[in-house]
Amino acid sequence: MVAPLLHAQYSGGMNDGYSTGIFCGSDLNGTISPAISLNPLSGSTTPCSNFSENYSISIATGFATIYSWSTPPSSSITGYANSFSTSLITLGLGGTSGNISVVATNGCTSATAFLTVAVASCSNSLGGSNDGYSASSFCGNDLNGTGVTPLTLNPILGPTIFCFNYGETYTVTTATGSATSFLWSGPSGTTLGGFINTSTSSAATINLPSLNGTISVTASNGCNTVTANLGVAGINCFTGLGGANDGFSVATANLALPVTLVDFDAKIISEGVQLSWNTASELDNNFFTIERSFDGVIFSFFTKVDGAGTSSERHNYSATDSSPYSGILYYRLSQTDFDGHNKHLNVVSIDVVNTDEFGMEVYPNPVLDKILNLRFSKNWWSRPAEFEMTDILGNSIIKSSLTIVSEHQIDLRDNNLTTGLYLIIVSFKERKFVKKVILL
Repeated sequence: MVAPLLHAQYSGGMNDGYSTGIFCGSDLNGTISPAISLNPLSGSTTPCSNFSENYSISIATGFATIYSWSTPPSSSITGYANSFSTSLITLGLGGTSGNISVVATNGCTSATAFLTVAVASCSNSLGGSNDGYSASSFCGNDLNGTGVTPLTLNPILGPTIFCFNYGETYTVTTATGSATSFLWSGPSGTTLGGFINTSTSSAATINLPSLNGTISVTASNGCNTVTANLGVAGINCFTGLGGANDGFSVATANLALPVTLVDFDAKIISEGVQLSWNTASELDNNFFTIERSFDGVIFSFFTKVDGAGTSSERHNYSATDSSPYSGILYYRLSQTDFDGHNKHLNVVSIDVVNTDEFGMEVYPNPVLDKILNLRFSKNWWSRPAEFEMTDILGNSIIKSSLTIVSEHQIDLRDNNLTTGLYLIIVSFKERKFVKKVILL
């Protein structure tokens, strides 16, 4: 079985100076686009005959516009996702062993990878009318009193900086439990070029035309529904598919935004964390944005600082985080010009150790039985404060007012919380304590 899976490319029109074909020679600098080479084909070598399996290939050098997969007789491709650098398929093998192969090409060069598979017979209990198995999802306890494993997701994997109008591949896997559906979404205008799903993973090719924002995937299994998010930002990229004499090579070039960043630094001061950065030059620079994260993956807005517009002089900037989280913090600096285009410039991390002798302790951590204890030093006793618990995206779960005593016990059993990472925030008039806790 041969299945050619196409991926969009941009070619010239009649009068725009670009050829409508692919040029495989040298550009004006004598540079030739690199030949395609492939990493090993990834996937199970002993798949089940009655289950679907995922197989993927990635480009080691060059880029591809077409992927042609060949699979054993009686097999069928039921889903796919392609980009210039990857191709993924969901394959039902049937009962025949053999070779799975893929040919990647861009019109100039091609490369092939293959994997030998030996199909096995696997057991599968799917309920019928009278066999004692349910044919639908069951969300209660089994005969031993064990409940269904909650569905949770790992972070979305994929580029946070991408080229507008180029498909990129994003993947997500379940941390616990299994899913029967995955639904992907993105900023306005986002299109889905293809996807493959299993009970524990999903991969999708997503094209974002012009807007920055958040890529989200919602997983469900009939009992639980959970969502993962990834902030993304795009840049304008240029692909010249050249003609015989126009000097354009088959290559992609990023058009960088007009800020020359000298450095970006974070340091602890008495007021919190001081962030400072310097630019050597700026062109049409509207403003800078700083985002904050405690895991280096999910960032949230922290502050905005006006830029210098157009300048060839050195400029110094700073901002202070007066309420930093305890532990390792990540700060991401981005720039936006007057046309609305933006670019991530740099990320710095800093280990924030709470050296204040008058602090707050949260225990046990991890939390085993959904009972959380807060212990305060004497300096804070009898003072009013606001308590809040949020998830890692900042969504508020519990809020209450406290008059501080030496210890407070927080009962989380009635809040239907799933296993994962949460933030405990206690705010006084002049100080805020933020602690990360893991709920098991």
